[in-house]
Amino acid sequence: MTLYQNGVVAGSATVGADGRWQITPDRDMQTGSNNFTVKAVDLAGNVSDYAPNWAINYDSGVKHSSGEENWNCRANTSWQTGRVYQYGGLKVTELKHGTSNNCFYTGIMNRPDGYESKAIEMLDHSVVQFDFGATNYVEFNYGYLHNCDTYVDIFSPSGELLGREYLQPGGASRSEQGLNTFSWQAPAGQQIGYIDVHSGEDPDTYKKVLCWNVLVKRDVGWIIDTVRWGKDESLVQHHTLPETLEQEGAQLHLNDVQQWLAAHSGQLLQGFSALVLEGEHQQLDYQQLTQHISGLQHIDLTGSGDNLLQLDAQQLLQQAHQDVLLPERTRSWLIDGDAGDVVQLSDSTQFYQQWQQQGTQQSGGKVWQVFESLDHSATLLINNEVMVA
Repeated sequence: MTLYQNGVVAGSATVGADGRWQITPDRDMQTGSNNFTVKAVDLAGNVSDYAPNWAINYDSGVKHSSGEENWNCRANTSWQTGRVYQYGGLKVTELKHGTSNNCFYTGIMNRPDGYESKAIEMLDHSVVQFDFGATNYVEFNYGYLHNCDTYVDIFSPSGELLGREYLQPGGASRSEQGLNTFSWQAPAGQQIGYIDVHSGEDPDTYKKVLCWNVLVKRDVGWIIDTVRWGKDESLVQHHTLPETLEQEGAQLHLNDVQQWLAAHSGQLLQGFSALVLEGEHQQLDYQQLTQHISGLQHIDLTGSGDNLLQLDAQQLLQQAHQDVLLPERTRSWLIDGDAGDVVQLSDSTQFYQQWQQQGTQQSGGKVWQVFESLDHSATLLINNEVMVA
């Protein structure tokens, strides 16, 4: 018997004379309830109808660490580069102290910059590692950030880079409720081991007095308050991709794409095959993105809503032909999103002359429009909720 999930073949199933079932999935199962159905084929080749759906509760046996640290009970500490600090279940290592100024330092500080409580002060150019052991979710609140170059690298317990997210500037509040929040959910079947937080450089503030620039404020860095890790697996919503892109590389998360592109003009970022938007009402140009991000295969427009991607069919094909010696999956592209998001074709007539629609594919609880180039060199999948205009 063949095992199906969401209408897609997901493995095989057998039943013994004693009525006991043995299920052999060919993909990772998610912790909790998994719904399946089967079709049976007899020796004569006759195929049955689908059996009714049934649910199987699955426990992977993988345990996730969890905890919270708000620094209020910790002593003021100027961290030293290379030294490891243990705070309950959280291990912190300063990899680079950064650019110090007067009494400021990278470490735990009481009321930094007039903030309401203890928090971590992150100097310009500092790098700090937060090690959680093995967990499925990480978040922290941050503020007083005034640059677009600060980012977080997320790693598996074995040191594999899972993704990178550039932090959104802002969060200038004396209370934690007004701070920004960074969060990251581990992909299905993976865990987060640690994160490295890389500080950019906050600009100093000047004013012009009698034709001279006079320093008003020396901006020495920004703050991190409460850090949380671990989440109840039943509350986790994993982002599942079609089989063509299940083995994609690290993800790049951006809150404001245009701001990031302007700040990184002339730079080419490598090692990230997926771009995930976190914001809303953003307009992206695929050709412009590929000039800054090498090997881009997957764009998730979902964010907070109503994002637009401009797509040039000819440029996409040219990239496919350049990659002709690479494995087949590297010539597959995926555009995810939901209602309100738009893929705007630069030339719709040319697109449908060069790309043929091959129906739809179901995967991960979503429906994808499938397009194949006429020369069969590339495949493009677009979430069915995304408008193609």
